[in-house]
Amino acid sequence: LPERKIKKKKKKKKRLVSLAGQGRWWVRCGLSLLLRGVGTDTPLMAAAGLRGLGCALCGVGVHARRGFAGHSKWHNIRHRKGAQDALRARVFAKLGAELAAASRACGGEMSNMRLQAAVARARQSNMPKDTLEGAIKRGASGSGGDGELVRYEGYGPGSVAVIVEALTDNRHRTGPAIRHLLSKHGGSLQSEGSVSWMFERCGRVEVPLRAENGEVDREDLFNAALEAGASDITFPEEEQEAEGEEDSHAASVVCEATSLAEVRDTLTASGFPPTLCELVWQPKSEDNFVSPMGEDSEKFSDLLAALEDNEDVQQVHHNASVPE
Repeated sequence: LPERKIKKKKKKKKRLVSLAGQGRWWVRCGLSLLLRGVGTDTPLMAAAGLRGLGCALCGVGVHARRGFAGHSKWHNIRHRKGAQDALRARVFAKLGAELAAASRACGGEMSNMRLQAAVARARQSNMPKDTLEGAIKRGASGSGGDGELVRYEGYGPGSVAVIVEALTDNRHRTGPAIRHLLSKHGGSLQSEGSVSWMFERCGRVEVPLRAENGEVDREDLFNAALEAGASDITFPEEEQEAEGEEDSHAASVVCEATSLAEVRDTLTASGFPPTLCELVWQPKSEDNFVSPMGEDSEKFSDLLAALEDNEDVQQVHHNASVPE
């Protein structure tokens, strides 16, 4: 017997109607019913007119929904939150490297000034406690913190002297990167000692002016800082406090680098515990400050932002008399 050929049934393709097509169909039907119901006294036709109005509005809504797809609230939040998370990750990576290096250098002793300064900066940046303690343990055990501190000196736009402190495990990567950033923004990298002669190594302590029981007495803080051995103390201006700028509610106490620990302990015993304690490079006198103007000021701000974005850069010091 001849073999019978089995015919395969063709699957019917489902017709996919786009949202735009649905919207246009609803608008056409609605307008048709609306025109039939207008100007008639028949209840049936009047109901058809009302139904047509509803269909037309439904079609406009469907079409509008298609036109504004993708512009949801979560879409904007996702991109903004992603950028914030990336910035926070870079900051925490820098702080973790400094914590591990400082802990490795002192064997994890919390009395070490460099480690205390790194811990204070980490807490000021809201670094999680587990991440902070983990970085210190890695450095103390020798499994992390193998980078070395390197200092680069140069000039920025407007003849601003710049000192860059970096923590790196490869000088051949960090040095050219710093040179490129300085050259790109109108500056130049110089040899060691070409800029540092205008600066002096000193200690800086930040004391908050707002406590749990109210405002801190500035006169008492000033007298306590002088007794502790501070060489200078600066309070924020009233305009900065009114505008609510960052660090506008803290006094800056400057002292010699060798007496930083003593000043910190004395202020703490006097009832003014500092939130930040670090070693910085500060211009020796007012004559060493430079004021970049116009285009140089914008270039210098861009240079500071570019240096802060570099993963190896820890701190940037300069003699520009403009806000960072």
